[in-house]
Amino acid sequence: MKFAFSTKNWKGYSWSDFCLTAQDIGFKGIEVHDIKDDVFTASNGPLNPDNTPSVKRKLKNLGLTVSAVDYTGDLTDIEHLTECISAANTLASDFVKITYTGEDNDEKVVSLLKDAVAIAEKEQVILLMETTGIYSNTTKLCGVLNEFASDWLCVDWNMHDTFFVGKEDAETYLFTKMLSDMAKLEKGRKKA
Repeated sequence: MKFAFSTKNWKGYSWSDFCLTAQDIGFKGIEVHDIKDDVFTASNGPLNPDNTPSVKRKLKNLGLTVSAVDYTGDLTDIEHLTECISAANTLASDFVKITYTGEDNDEKVVSLLKDAVAIAEKEQVILLMETTGIYSNTTKLCGVLNEFASDWLCVDWNMHDTFFVGKEDAETYLFTKMLSDMAKLEKGRKKA
């Protein structure tokens, strides 16, 4: 297992600060939160196109990766989600973590995710739905994920929210994860 930290709520730090902090504490990754923050887009930021080769080299030399790029929203801002997917590609990350903050409407979420999953598959980036907010209930999230048989849509298990917000115990969490895995396998077999 590789440990990473999120840049969420870390204000006043540079990209170099994040890299050195990760290295100093023995972590192997950095989760990029808010790609529009100046620290990422400035002239010395990792998402400035002029810096892409040097950023990738620096990460490799330090033994670091970008574990994920965060998208927070209700999934209606497909342009911003596409920018997050592009940023993940730029930073050689395989993942975009989705923290869903919209209304409690699973049918709408499934509909919005269809477009998102298609873009992710085209760009070869995996979307991770975080178990937080209305989806801290993993059974509810499992119902949404079971609409897809796609390797491009998976789960980011937020253990804190699953336990404290979703009020799930370890047995429920593990059972739901097993059901989700089995449903994905079954759907894949039916399509084949």
